[in-house]
Amino acid sequence: MRVPSAPMRHRIGAPVICYPVNNLPPADVAAYSAARNGWRKVTDVRVPPREARCFEVPA
Repeated sequence: MRVPSAPMRHRIGAPVICYPVNNLPPADVAAYSAARNGWRKVTDVRVPPREARCFEVPA
C-alpha cells in the first residue's frame, strides 16, 4: 500500500474548526459593497508561491 503524500493527507482529512462558526454574525454584504463605491485600483502586488513579500498602505 502506498502512503499518500502530505498534501493528499491534508485534502482527505476532516477540516478542523478553530472557532464555532454558528456564533459569527452574518456579513453585511450591502455595507461592504457600499464601502467599495468610488474605489479605484492603484497597483497590485504579486507574490510567487512560497515567497514572502510585504507592502505598505498609507493610513
